[in-house]
Amino acid sequence: MKQLHLIVTILSGLLLGAQSFNYRDRKDWGKNFPVCSDGQHQSPIQMVPDSKGEFPMYGTGGQIFDFNLLPDEIIMTNNGYTVELKPKWSEDTPRVTGGPLKGTYVFEKTTFHWSKYKGNGSEHTLYNEKTKKNFEYDMEMQMYFYKQEYKTFTKARNQKGGLAVFVNWLRLHEFWKINLAMGYPSNIRPPQALNGREIKTVQFTAKGHY
Repeated sequence: MKQLHLIVTILSGLLLGAQSFNYRDRKDWGKNFPVCSDGQHQSPIQMVPDSKGEFPMYGTGGQIFDFNLLPDEIIMTNNGYTVELKPKWSEDTPRVTGGPLKGTYVFEKTTFHWSKYKGNGSEHTLYNEKTKKNFEYDMEMQMYFYKQEYKTFTKARNQKGGLAVFVNWLRLHEFWKINLAMGYPSNIRPPQALNGREIKTVQFTAKGHY
């Protein structure tokens, strides 16, 4: 069994409409879209570990299934806001369950976030107590899952707890400019307030075809 330590963001749904926002005005999203400033489900966030550089463990672990199954097809799209990879499987689709997740979540797509500056492209940041600075990466990969009971991503996205997002940080050997909507070179949002949320480490165990 392989074990993974991942950061999971559970979303309440209510994503911004694809044509209703842009990253030039990202600091004003809370004014223009109240859902982006209210509640306890905003992301990205700044993660501040304890004095040992660690986070407390979540009480129960989770399971990931069939993450080693290659898709039959992958569709890559630049939608003007991100680069999106949407795979398709003819058999089992990767899924996650357990830990803080209430139910089973099915993998839907992967998106990417970056800055025009190398080393400053991850949305979520990790605070380093020694340097008193945030540790950031070149790019952030976000893996979207929808709750299985809602059958589709479209139905789940507007439900409380309908989506879960796994975040992975990436280092790049080469750096390219990708044109986004309105010519903006970056698609990262500043870290949002935790609003009382506690960050914990969840231990995931791989099962199925892995």
